[in-house]
Amino acid sequence: MTRTSVLMTALVLLVCAFAPWRPVGALAAPPPSSPSPSALGPGIAPNPGTPPNTVSGTGRTSGVEGVTQPPLPPARSVDAILTDMIAALGGAAAIGRHRSLHTKMEITFKGLGITGTAEHYGAVGDKALTVTEIPSLASTREGSDGTRFWSEDPINGLRLLEGSEAEQSRVEVAWNAELRMKDLFRDIDAKNERTEDGGYLECLILTPKVGPGMTNCFDPKTHLLAVQKGVRAGPQGDMPFVARLSDWRRVGDVKMAYATDMQVGPLAFSGRVMSVEMDLPIEPGLFEVPHPAKPAVVRGGASAKRKERDKDKSKSKTNGVSEAPASGPTKR
Repeated sequence: MTRTSVLMTALVLLVCAFAPWRPVGALAAPPPSSPSPSALGPGIAPNPGTPPNTVSGTGRTSGVEGVTQPPLPPARSVDAILTDMIAALGGAAAIGRHRSLHTKMEITFKGLGITGTAEHYGAVGDKALTVTEIPSLASTREGSDGTRFWSEDPINGLRLLEGSEAEQSRVEVAWNAELRMKDLFRDIDAKNERTEDGGYLECLILTPKVGPGMTNCFDPKTHLLAVQKGVRAGPQGDMPFVARLSDWRRVGDVKMAYATDMQVGPLAFSGRVMSVEMDLPIEPGLFEVPHPAKPAVVRGGASAKRKERDKDKSKSKTNGVSEAPASGPTKR
């Protein structure tokens, strides 16, 4: 997940932050009645309540309506799927020898003519920073110093994450998570899911220690991640997402997915990796949690006003006067 889902996290965070807020016409596309099969990946059904011709599971009908499919093979064990997944990525030794990662991605919102970028830094110790920029529209940041998790966007401001949000961030930024799956998740189950073309994917149902789970589905031949789906917890509530990964390429001695197609709530978009750097020196300060008094997004005279307020506080302390706390809770 260090090399795949963290980049997807940037896209999911952007939509979770802005999809419910719709003053911008370009982002005001009405939500579809149900996700299209193509947006859900190679034949993954939208939900368990879909008609029999698209159901994923042990049913015998799939793809074209009325065409009988052979039963799914029994699901392999979780350990077997994990072992093959690690080998397909390059092996435990290759994955474990790397210490840092820097990736840049181009984002395209389908049908809206909107493009942007996502840039991700990750390092051993579960340290991470992801910055998403949509020119003239929005920007978001989220990261971890290894113990604390935070996010920042113009709607919700700078927040230290707690509960389900902190837990999903802990999983997403975990360095070399592919080697630590059983430690990261409370429970992992295996099942096969039917695809529309009559094939199937090997899926792991991942239950975190807190909050909603997700499902990772792997190609049974290549053992590479093909579909990831679940629910993203956010300040505006939970939002379902489905991502399809493709164009796997070798980067040194490991493999990465260079293309991601996603459906998050009402929006569909794609991401393509533009550059990858591994094991480059990264300044430790890059992963520090931003100080609440120094917001990353400064608009108008907000920065000057804050500096003046901090100066007044300093004078009050020098004169032996303790400033009374502001009324109401402090937003973080």
